[in-house]
Amino acid sequence: MRNVFYLLKSTFTVKKGSAHKRERNSFPSDMLSPKKIAVIGAGTSGLTAIKCCKEEGLAVTCFEKTDNFGGRWRYRRNSIPGVASVMKSTVSIHSKEMLAFSDFPPPKSFPNYLHHTKMLEYLHLYAEQFNLLQHIEYECEVIRVVPAKDYEISGKWLLKIVNATSGKETEQEFDGVMVCTGRLSRPFIPTISSIENFRGKIIHSQSLKITTEFENLRVLIVGHGNSAMDAAVDISTLAKEVYLSTRNGTWLFPKVGPKGLPFDMTLLRRHSHILRALDGCPPMNDIIPDKILTGRVYVKGTIKNFKESSVTFDGEQKAIDIDAVVFATGYEMKIPILDDTVYKTTENQFNLYKRVFPIELKHPTLAIIGFVESQGPSSTIAESQSRWASRIFSKKLKLPEKTSLSNE
Repeated sequence: MRNVFYLLKSTFTVKKGSAHKRERNSFPSDMLSPKKIAVIGAGTSGLTAIKCCKEEGLAVTCFEKTDNFGGRWRYRRNSIPGVASVMKSTVSIHSKEMLAFSDFPPPKSFPNYLHHTKMLEYLHLYAEQFNLLQHIEYECEVIRVVPAKDYEISGKWLLKIVNATSGKETEQEFDGVMVCTGRLSRPFIPTISSIENFRGKIIHSQSLKITTEFENLRVLIVGHGNSAMDAAVDISTLAKEVYLSTRNGTWLFPKVGPKGLPFDMTLLRRHSHILRALDGCPPMNDIIPDKILTGRVYVKGTIKNFKESSVTFDGEQKAIDIDAVVFATGYEMKIPILDDTVYKTTENQFNLYKRVFPIELKHPTLAIIGFVESQGPSSTIAESQSRWASRIFSKKLKLPEKTSLSNE
């Protein structure tokens, strides 16, 4: 008994002055209870973040703004502000093997490329397998994340949460936070001279769910990414005319590669000469070339100006009549729940150590998960980021000293 008491005494003995010399990587709250971690968002990134926290013995709670998990892969007929959602026809641009989590391969019966309903089914199987759903609180919108009163010492965060049903606002304190709200929540529409003159319909592709509203209309789609290609393909089946405006053009890759294998299995090999053609994240679409060759989609250059019911492109004199404009121009890289005094982007870029931890913060207790644009699937990146962040939170790993973070 005496030896046991001595062991306990030794474990919790604090050296004089140590309270004023805490390491940057420490979680200085009570060692007897698991660290409380908040995961914000129950999409692809949020689910894998929950799993990683559980594996590290952390007490994790996930707050989801909507009434269900799945994030952008859950089709919603009506758009919700700040919530990304797929079109009714959306199919993954990455093959199932490439987008799957490392420890949970998709069923063999699933097709190579997953329709959004199959992707959601995969996420549900994943959540059930690892008992993730019990950690999610639905219809709880986190409206603000601010440092707790004792942040300078503890590194804790205060979350301000609004219940969507009751409208009641509450506050909860956590030892660490993983922001998994995704980078597709704030649509970006570029400033174009004379756009205010146009009297037709203007939407961002985030709000594009079904295309029946464009039947027999003349539609202009602005952009050259995957969303632009998908929108052009779908709308062209019903619209009178479809124009695709792109400033610089883009490489376009098919989904089926050599020997009938998914093309991304070849695309992501380091030795492939194809990598020289890549700049950002090139779109993958098998149908758009046929639409262009058959005159269902016309490719145009940079927009020069708009009039009430027409548009003119650079290098062309004749205006083209249009009825609607769809901006598939990407998203702003911002996190509204974080005040600028906590963290802000610079020129639409994140200043993050290894794309996860804000460099300016004193404690590594805030992790930004999944805010990466890559040539591969974001799900596997989010998994790696979550695994690393949860190990930092559990003190199994440490970050370098703050002074050296910006040099790596």
